[in-house]
Amino acid sequence: MLQYSTPDALRREACELVRIGRAPDGLSCLVAIEPPPRAENLLGSAAASLWMKQGCSDYTGTPLERLVADLNALIRQQVVQTVPDQDGRPLEAVILRKPLKRMLGPSVLARLIGGSSLTPLGLDDSFRLESDTRMEPAIALPGEKGSERRFQLGESCLGFPTDGGPPVVLCMTYDPKGWPAFAYRRRFLSETAEALADSRFVREAGPYDAPSTCVVPRGELRTYLERRHEDLVKPWKWVVPRCSVARCLWGVIGNVGTLHKQGKIHGDIKPSNLLVTASGPLAIDSLRLSEGLPSPAMTRVWAAPEQVIGAEVQFQTDQYPLGLMLLALVGGVLYGEESTMLVPTGGSAIERHTLLRNPGMYIDPKTAPLKGESARGWRKLVERCLRFLPSERFPSMEDLAGELHALLEQESLRGEIEVPLAFGRLVAATDSTGQELPCWVVA
Repeated sequence: MLQYSTPDALRREACELVRIGRAPDGLSCLVAIEPPPRAENLLGSAAASLWMKQGCSDYTGTPLERLVADLNALIRQQVVQTVPDQDGRPLEAVILRKPLKRMLGPSVLARLIGGSSLTPLGLDDSFRLESDTRMEPAIALPGEKGSERRFQLGESCLGFPTDGGPPVVLCMTYDPKGWPAFAYRRRFLSETAEALADSRFVREAGPYDAPSTCVVPRGELRTYLERRHEDLVKPWKWVVPRCSVARCLWGVIGNVGTLHKQGKIHGDIKPSNLLVTASGPLAIDSLRLSEGLPSPAMTRVWAAPEQVIGAEVQFQTDQYPLGLMLLALVGGVLYGEESTMLVPTGGSAIERHTLLRNPGMYIDPKTAPLKGESARGWRKLVERCLRFLPSERFPSMEDLAGELHALLEQESLRGEIEVPLAFGRLVAATDSTGQELPCWVVA
C-alpha cells in the first residue's frame, strides 16, 4: 500500500509521495518526487579520497563530520526558502522542485478542446497543441526510470507556505553565481469539474455490466467519489456538453476583457493558460503586452498573425486564439489563401510558419454539432475572429461576447465531448492516519 505525506513533511523527513490537493474530479492528487538527498550519501568520493573504510557511512568523529552537518543544513535551506510575495512581504514556503505543468498535466480545457478529434483541419501540420498541452498523463511512480529531470530557466513550480496558507506558484531562475533562486508568480488555482454545467462521469460498462452513470451537479461530487472508492479497475470517461465548454469560453472572453480595461493585452491565450475554477474561468500567465508594440514572445499555433510577423499587437490580438478554439468546438475546417512566413528565432535559426489570410470556415451539415440554420451565425463569428488584420476583427471583447452569447441563447450548439477520466495513475493510498483512499498519482 502506498503511503503519502503532506508537503510540510519534507522539512522533517524524506518523502516520495506528497499530496498537493485535489484533481478536477475531486480525488486527492499525489505527486511522486525525489526526496532531498542526505549528505552522508553524497560524500562517498570525499571519504574514499581520505581512505575511509569502504561502505562506511558514519562520519561522526571524522574530519568530514562538520562538512556533513553543514551540507545537510544547506540542503534543508533549499527545500524551504523565503521569497517576497506580490506585496513584497517575506513568504516562507516548502518548494516542490518539479516543473508545474509536467506535474499536473494539461488543463481541463486543454483536455476538452485539445483532443485529436477536435483539432480543426485545413491548417498545416504545425497546427498541433504544444507539448505542454497534449493529454499525456504523467504516471511515473517513485523509483521509476525517467521520473525526474532538472529544472530549466523560467519554469514554474509549487510552493507551500509554512504558515498553512494556500499554495503559490514560483518561477525558478538563477542568481549571478548560478545558484537557484525563486520568484513569486501568483497564487495556485485549482480546477474543478463541477464548474462545467451538466457534465457527467460515466463508468465504462464491462461485458457483463450495465452502464453506470454519475451525474455531476454543481457542488456535488459525492456519488462519483463513492463509486470510485468501490472500484479502482473499471475505466471512466468524462462527458461534457459542447455548449458548456462554449459558455466557459464566453466567461474567458469577459475575463480577458477586464484585462483590456486595465490597458494590457494577454498575448498568450491557449487552452493550457485557461483554468476552470470554482469561481469561474480564468486566463492565467498573461504576457501583459502594451498596445502598439510588437510581442516579445508567442506560442506557436495559437499566436495571431501580427505576433508571427512581428507587427504591432492590438487588443483584438486576443480574439484570434479564441476564434481557433470556437472553430474546434463547432467542428469547422478552415480554407483560403495560404502564405508562409520565415521567422528568425535567434542566431541563424529560423522557423517556418503557415498563415491563412482571411480564411473561410466550412461546416459539414451532415456532421456539424449545430442546429438548423445556426451554422451561418457561427461561421460569421469565427471568421471575424480570424481576420488577418486586427482592425477587421470585433471592436472589443464586449462585442465578441455579445455575439457568442446570442448564439448560445439560441441553444444552437449540440453534442458532447468525451475524454478519458484520467489525471494520472489511479491507486489506493493511505495518509499518515492509515485511512485508505483512491488517489491520482502524477509524475
